[in-house]
Amino acid sequence: MKKTIPLSKNLIVSQTKPLIEFLKKQRENKKFNQTIEITATFFLISFFLFSAIRPALTTISGLVGEIHAKQSLSGKMRSKINDLVLAQDTFSAVQEKYILIESSLPSVPKFAQASTQLKNITYDSGINLNEIKFGLNNKTDKSDPDSDMTAFYSIQINDDTTNFTKIPSLVQDLSENRRIMKINRIELSQTKSKELDQQEDGTQFNANMDIYIYYWLEK
Repeated sequence: MKKTIPLSKNLIVSQTKPLIEFLKKQRENKKFNQTIEITATFFLISFFLFSAIRPALTTISGLVGEIHAKQSLSGKMRSKINDLVLAQDTFSAVQEKYILIESSLPSVPKFAQASTQLKNITYDSGINLNEIKFGLNNKTDKSDPDSDMTAFYSIQINDDTTNFTKIPSLVQDLSENRRIMKINRIELSQTKSKELDQQEDGTQFNANMDIYIYYWLEK
């Protein structure tokens, strides 16, 4: 036998069912809206964070690169400064000797200086110079192992009234002179004094000397 539901109860169910479905839809809509809000909020937060952080990151990256570049440049400059300080110390150590070296082996020929020194040497040795001739063709000495770094010119001196005893003194003074010189040739020809023809002390010589004067060959 079929059970019948009272009319009032059917009426209540039929009236509450749409309400339940409406509430269910509202709940689903609310959940969907919350999802949209959360997604939009996360997107906006991400966008603003990226927009705000990106310039800072770019600035930081640029600063880091600049710091590295300055550190590298500072290291190079420090190395150059150390080399400069070392060079200054080295120069200070040899500065006192530089003048002595320059006077011994000058960086330029210094013809006048060489001529003056030769005149003083011959004067001290008691030799009268009739003339001084310069060999102006600068050249290197092939017998010198350092000929690629040094050059020389020649000076010819002549005295026709030289006593033989004066020659050793002249040679010694030339060898002891500060300016580097080398006697390339000495020619002595005997002459007789008319007044002291019969005396040994009257024997005189005509002296011709060829002297090399050295200087530093600039590259």
